[in-house]
Amino acid sequence: MRLYAPDSSMFEALCGSGIQILLGVNDANIEQLAQSYTTANDWVEKNIRSYWPDVHFRYIAMGNEAIPSSYAPFVLPAIENLHSALSYGEL
Repeated sequence: MRLYAPDSSMFEALCGSGIQILLGVNDANIEQLAQSYTTANDWVEKNIRSYWPDVHFRYIAMGNEAIPSSYAPFVLPAIENLHSALSYGEL
């Protein structure tokens, strides 16, 4: 199932369902996630760790049609920061 953006009410509804989630990052958050590991870690804490393992996050999609756009230069650094935050938390 794809969620285009984090949604706590959807996460709560999906708890224990076994449904795998492709979670999108809002385009508006890409630049902030790219510029700060702390911001990426906070995003992971709020949107992933708070619900794991009851919600099965399978993939994270960086934005929706972010390339080509003004967000394009920030996509790779944002992915790297999110990856580091996920790895640090052993997710």
